[in-house]
Amino acid sequence: MKISLVKFIALVLCVLSVSNTCSGQCEEYGFLSCSIGLLNMTSDGGPRLRRAIDNSEDNLWSVIIDRLIVASAASGPFLQRIGAFTRSLSFLKYHDAVFQLPADTIIEGVFITDASPLRSFVAARNQYLQTLHIDKCSLDRIPTTLANMPVLNILVIRECALRVVRMDAFAGTSALQSVALDENKIRQLLPATSNPTTFLPIREFSIESNLLERVDMAVFASMPELEVLSLRNNRIVALQATLPVTLANLVRFRFEINAISSIELGQLTLPTLAMLMLDQNAFSEMPTNWPKMPELKLLSIEETNLKEANLTSLRVFPKLRSLYLGVNQITTFQVMEPVRLSALEFFSLSKNKLTSVNFSKLHVPLIYFIDLAYNQLKTIPPLFQRYPNVTLSVFNNPLTCSAIQPFKSRIVTKRLYGDSVWGNEPCQTTSFIVIDEEEKLCCNA
Repeated sequence: MKISLVKFIALVLCVLSVSNTCSGQCEEYGFLSCSIGLLNMTSDGGPRLRRAIDNSEDNLWSVIIDRLIVASAASGPFLQRIGAFTRSLSFLKYHDAVFQLPADTIIEGVFITDASPLRSFVAARNQYLQTLHIDKCSLDRIPTTLANMPVLNILVIRECALRVVRMDAFAGTSALQSVALDENKIRQLLPATSNPTTFLPIREFSIESNLLERVDMAVFASMPELEVLSLRNNRIVALQATLPVTLANLVRFRFEINAISSIELGQLTLPTLAMLMLDQNAFSEMPTNWPKMPELKLLSIEETNLKEANLTSLRVFPKLRSLYLGVNQITTFQVMEPVRLSALEFFSLSKNKLTSVNFSKLHVPLIYFIDLAYNQLKTIPPLFQRYPNVTLSVFNNPLTCSAIQPFKSRIVTKRLYGDSVWGNEPCQTTSFIVIDEEEKLCCNA
């Protein structure tokens, strides 16, 4: 008989019976938990575990077993036996190459971490498992038996060896709503091909921190219910939609921290998306071939290589309220042709290399805050005349005192924010302007 030694935590979410008698087999109690050093399921482990649960003075949420001895494997028949005590199992270290989920084992959640030997997950027909979470394993493909778990709701395979993800792998998983495949070695996503009308109920799909270089949004056409999609921290250089795709429910779309220099998403329709973050990519100019996003309210393109900020392409976003173009390489901001952004309220160009700005052709009737902090401006741009209700931030610019003096009243009324100090705090500039008894604004003579 093969003896397998496993270290795991078993979360007891459904204790079958509780009594208020004295402590039994638990060696240590924590908050709603019980610790057992060694449990031998090949001899008296089952009765000992039952006594530990029955003799607890409180309802137990978890039983922590430091060393577990089982016959042959820590999955398969063992899961059927342990199902009498718990609805959820967490293995802190798993030593076997295969994890077997038997037919109709009543475990609802399996959590496996530190499982480098694990190369295969095999499920028989099972009507109970709802959550499968595997970390740090050697799986190189999505398990082919997912369809045998019709109530599976959450699938996490993280820090494993996945290289290619075929959407066909999720076919038949009628309850699967959340998939996270972060920190693998995924280089390719392949669309569902076995049935062109394949419908996947997935609402959240994350494939962060992988090795993707090119992504065609057509691969997600089989996920019409998708609400959250994250492609953050890959190596994506090209993001496109080669076929018409509509993701009617997508409300969060993340692809920051990539190497994208342009997007070709004119065939992608995102009718409910309100926020789009393109930060930490390789854009040198503003994208023009945008997805159709009639509800877009916030757009951020920060920490990229933008050298200009042509807002012409943004006219297709009538509800855009906030625009972030900070931490780029923009030296001059000028609107070359009339652009009207009727809903824009907040506009940031902070932390660029601006020496001049010209807003004369930008029509933003609702604008209330423009952030020009951390640039190279030496004068206050004439924005108050054009936008009388605006508040302007010019922190950390090499402004001269003569340029600031005419705007002193704006500082007093908190419509202009610069490098103020209070009390006896010294300025780091060559001079300052006294605002009131406590405040002075630092500037250069």
